[in-house]
Amino acid sequence: EYNKARKFFIPGLKMGDYDKSCEPLWQDSLSEVPNFDRDFYEDREILYKVKYLNKTLNPDGLTKRRGGLRKKICDFNYKYGCCLKQWLPNACVCDYDGAFDIETTMDTWYKDLPEIKVKSKITRGFSIQNSKDSEALRELFGDVLIELGVNEKKGSNALKRKTHVKNFSYMPAEGFIMWH
Repeated sequence: EYNKARKFFIPGLKMGDYDKSCEPLWQDSLSEVPNFDRDFYEDREILYKVKYLNKTLNPDGLTKRRGGLRKKICDFNYKYGCCLKQWLPNACVCDYDGAFDIETTMDTWYKDLPEIKVKSKITRGFSIQNSKDSEALRELFGDVLIELGVNEKKGSNALKRKTHVKNFSYMPAEGFIMWH
């Protein structure tokens, strides 16, 4: 599996070269004794997980319901990932405003791997969620669950729901998931 994953590796790649806007957040992710701006992170959590998902918090402050956002935040079909085609301010935590152009790098290194995209709204890294590797991992996990006694048929929708691979990523140097 390690050798298969090497196809995503780019020698010398540092995500900080492609994005400066997230540098303080990346530094936060490295801190042994976090000194987070709690209000900032709470605001971003609500922005990304409630407002931009077109949800509204119920009066209990915990559950969500359909919201009033009428505009999409970014182009989810963009070949490099929606964070490189944002339609609303701060649609993603990172602006990819660094010294190097990430789209040029992706065209050069990943031209034969169209499934790799810039990761989610709260990550500085790459998603390989829709790769053949993700599907193979899901199937292997399903085989293990069945061997362990999970009572589902191989290939069933119920088993697929239980084996969904979430957050399958390639996180190069200086990549991170925003604390939340």
